[in-house]
Amino acid sequence: MKKVVINFATKKDINKLSEKITFMNKDMTQAFMNVLEAIGKLIDRIDASNKRIDKAFVRMDKYDKKMDKYDKKFDENDKKFNEMLKKIDDQGRRIDEQGKRIDEQGKRQDGVLEILKSNRIILDNHDHRIKKLEGQNLN
Repeated sequence: MKKVVINFATKKDINKLSEKITFMNKDMTQAFMNVLEAIGKLIDRIDASNKRIDKAFVRMDKYDKKMDKYDKKFDENDKKFNEMLKKIDDQGRRIDEQGKRIDEQGKRQDGVLEILKSNRIILDNHDHRIKKLEGQNLN
């Protein structure tokens, strides 16, 4: 059998060990405090970032409201523009119809002129009257 020797620490040894533990505790406490301080700074940065983000969202909401107003105005102006285009198209159709009627009248007048040219007597009488009027003093 082996002998087991148990050494009891003296009071001086215990005090040294206690100082070391306290010193270690101070270092650990300081390190922990440094970590907490760093975490606090990070939290402050995150809070500041969140405030900037909140302000950005407020600006975006204002911008969205302005854009909604502009969208409404654009829609109104687009409707007015479409109505104007429709009126222009209607006027164009009317002008085309008038042009067709004028063409038809011109064809009729050409037909009448052909008839007049074929009837020399009517033209001669007409020319005779014009010559008579030219010779007179109309004053």
